Amino acid sequence: MIKRPRRERKPQHRGRPQPNAKPRGANATLTFTVNGNNVEVATDLVVAVNKVPNYIVNPGALAPTGISAKTPTGFTLTYASIPATAPVIVVGELDPAVRTISGGYANPGTFPLA
Repeated sequence: MIKRPRRERKPQHRGRPQPNAKPRGANATLTFTVNGNNVEVATDLVVAVNKVPNYIVNPGALAPTGISAKTPTGFTLTYASIPATAPVIVVGELDPAVRTISGGYANPGTFPLA
């Protein structure tokens, strides 16, 4: 009986990086300053702002109405009004509107407005 020669197969993933093994970039730390109905945001890293981020001011659940980029490490959010009693700003996790140049996001959390 004549046997067919077996073809040796290598695993397809050998030598290729796994697509889900990409390291995520560094996240930016944000600091907030209130100036009238505007909130000035300063970051510790260079960021790209693509659209108005969903940074909610509480109490009142106020969303920003506009944005203007001042420097590569800062931008200004415009709100209709900002409450006078103990306002805080809520930054959601993985908001695609603000990204660092290395691919990271803004650090999420609840921050007091000064």
